[in-house]
Amino acid sequence: MAYTNGYPRFSDAEYERRHNTTRDLMEKSGCDVLIFFGTSSQGGTGQADIYYLSQHMGRQENILLFFPDSEPVLLVTAFNHVPNAQRQSVISDTRFGGPKTAFGQTILDVLSERGVNPKRVGLVGWMPYQVYNPLFVGLGDAEAKDMTKDFRMI
Repeated sequence: MAYTNGYPRFSDAEYERRHNTTRDLMEKSGCDVLIFFGTSSQGGTGQADIYYLSQHMGRQENILLFFPDSEPVLLVTAFNHVPNAQRQSVISDTRFGGPKTAFGQTILDVLSERGVNPKRVGLVGWMPYQVYNPLFVGLGDAEAKDMTKDFRMI
């Protein structure tokens, strides 16, 4: 295992494999986007799904948006954690995600920025209703699909 910016990291080839496997899962499930929600619970274990794909183990809530044909986006909730997340993360678009009360809108903004109008949204992790409700109101008739178990099986 190599070190990058002082952090141990798997090879680029390993992350490419993980990302390709995740995209294969998206294709099989018909998801237009996967939204990973990482919590600050249980000493960071609530971040394991995001960590697996990004190399960033957050200590606050974080969101990873994963797309079938473009680079993912990692949203870090605590603005003062962003510089460290950018050093750790293999996700080139790692940025401040805004206040927790606006997560749903932040996700909608990133989807709009990327030109993504999903019909099926895969969710990985425990997303609170304060994020889920405004997100899916903004998405209109998009279907939510719990992909947590499927993702964790890869």
